[in-house]
Amino acid sequence: MEAFKQIEELAYSSEFEQRQINKVWKYGIGFCGKKICLYTDEA
Repeated sequence: MEAFKQIEELAYSSEFEQRQINKVWKYGIGFCGKKICLYTDEA
């Protein structure tokens, strides 16, 4: 999913890693009108 690709490319979790926070949950949310898709990925 594109959201996870962006999370990895922009290294959003790096600040957490610097603070020694090892468990980071990543969420991707997609909208299409009134429909929503939620994707999760545990790191």
